[in-house]
Amino acid sequence: MRTRMIKTGAYVALCVSALATISINCESVEGASGGASGAPTGTTCDNVVYPNPCGDSPGSKCNSDAECATNHCAYGVCCDSACDTPCSLCTGGYCQLAGAPEGTDAHGDCSGQIAGCATAGACDGNGFCADYVVLEPGSPLVAADGSSLGTNTREMAARPGRVVATVLVKDDIHPYEGTRVYVFDQKGTEWSEVGLFDVTVPGNDPTGQTVVAAAAEVVVIGFVGGIYSGKVLIKERQGDQWISQSLTESGDKTFGSSVSTDGQTVAIGSPYNGGGVVRVYAKSGGQWNLQKELYAPDAGPDAHFGESVSLDGTNLLVGAPQAGPGPAYMFQYTGGSWSLKDKLPAPSGAGHAFGAPAVLSGNVAFLRSFLGKDAGHRIHVFTFTGGSWVHTTDLQPFGVVNTDNGYHLYFGDRMAFASDTLFVGGFHQAFAFAHVGTDWVPRAKIAWPYGFAGVAVALAGDVTFVDGTWLDTLCPAP
Repeated sequence: MRTRMIKTGAYVALCVSALATISINCESVEGASGGASGAPTGTTCDNVVYPNPCGDSPGSKCNSDAECATNHCAYGVCCDSACDTPCSLCTGGYCQLAGAPEGTDAHGDCSGQIAGCATAGACDGNGFCADYVVLEPGSPLVAADGSSLGTNTREMAARPGRVVATVLVKDDIHPYEGTRVYVFDQKGTEWSEVGLFDVTVPGNDPTGQTVVAAAAEVVVIGFVGGIYSGKVLIKERQGDQWISQSLTESGDKTFGSSVSTDGQTVAIGSPYNGGGVVRVYAKSGGQWNLQKELYAPDAGPDAHFGESVSLDGTNLLVGAPQAGPGPAYMFQYTGGSWSLKDKLPAPSGAGHAFGAPAVLSGNVAFLRSFLGKDAGHRIHVFTFTGGSWVHTTDLQPFGVVNTDNGYHLYFGDRMAFASDTLFVGGFHQAFAFAHVGTDWVPRAKIAWPYGFAGVAVALAGDVTFVDGTWLDTLCPAP
């Protein structure tokens, strides 16, 4: 037996109880009217009705409904209601119908909700079961010296069995970081370092941003801004050795602002050299030699033609984000020469800076535009059908989008495509879209609890890379 005094406004309920109500006395206090009387279950005290006034108050821990004044024990907490709808959560004794945070499913409401991933499922943060999974980054890439790459990773590129990562390197003497480029190869179920290049060193002058591309046995490294701008390094693996060649273009400090390679050809953008130019190199006689200079025939002097380049076999997609908006340009190598094959116009509703970045793979192309500080960016998807490139859909962030400090504005800063999956980087969030039939649907979302999520993304077959970590599946076991 126990005796409790529960004050609810102007009344005090005197409860004598083992577990359930035995008797209740509500008596006048603080000058209120009413007097003493026996009060049955359901007595109103100052307009608060508790079916079981002798139970524990909302917010208390519980194991059964009988322990709670409200007769509702929801997920181990006395709650104001049953709170039994999917993705609801009882917080402080009050049911929040959309209270379950995105990526959580503590009550098993959403298991089996992901197509092709029957064991996975999570709430979307808006009170519904998500049609995508929410993950944290996976295992870190570990260098030969035992160090993990992690949040200092600023750029990644990959192809099946290989990933390249650029990492900032700091010391205690110089104000500006250097850049180190790592190459990892897949060996069984692990990734092992097979190359390490100190391309810049910490110093007293800004070194700028490093961009990379990788294919086959070739790694291409360019520089944007800083004292190293205007130079491109091509690293090629021959046996156990990495052979290096440096490329420059006299007087062009923007050379190398964007790079792409398919292993046989290298495309290098100079977007701020007049209206912009893209140079294509091919290997002959053991050296990489200039094959063609490409220009946009209708771009203005500030079009930034070449700010993004994406090479796929005999096709080359070039973005000119200040030309309009749009278009982007598709070049093709035929008959021993490169020529303009098609233009991809900015679709209706596209914003500014259409075409940067740009990704080309087979018969699909992805181009980003900026719709404003509230809407952020969109990814515009084009497919090659009927002999021409056609805009098919637009992609945007899904789920709970982090808008703190304008983080949503980074959506699409990095993109990678492989195995019918588009991986889109952001800031503190990265998004994977799957190509299912003719549709592009949300597949997975990676949210980093700290650091820079989505600053660097890459895909190597089915392996997903983000910020120096890797996941071998986007469909984990529960």
